[in-house]
Amino acid sequence: MTETVTEQRIRVLVVEDTYDCQMIFKAIMEFFAIEMSAAHNGIEALDVLNESVPDVVVMDLDMPVMDGWQTLEAIRQDTALAHLPVVAVTAYGSPEVEASTRQAGFDGYFPKPINPSEFVDYLIRLLR
Repeated sequence: MTETVTEQRIRVLVVEDTYDCQMIFKAIMEFFAIEMSAAHNGIEALDVLNESVPDVVVMDLDMPVMDGWQTLEAIRQDTALAHLPVVAVTAYGSPEVEASTRQAGFDGYFPKPINPSEFVDYLIRLLR
């Protein structure tokens, strides 16, 4: 299914404080021809979202300054952004964390390390 991604021109904001993880996401997005912007924490993410709204936000949960939970809350409270799909990506993979993300209002959940093609397929299905 991932071959259809180039037809859709998906724009993703990746919110990730770890440089190595950002570079992994960058490589994945480039491979699948997905346009990616990045932020290192929730404050930066909100600044980016004030300039340009992507199709989906992919966000780590545990970040300094403003974590993923707080950032999601700010996104959901902003009427211009409340509709935006937000996917949690975290190294804390467990059924309890997944349930907590769903309850908090995340549209999706992916534990690290991610499988690139499964992840991109998931984003495509989410945006349909």
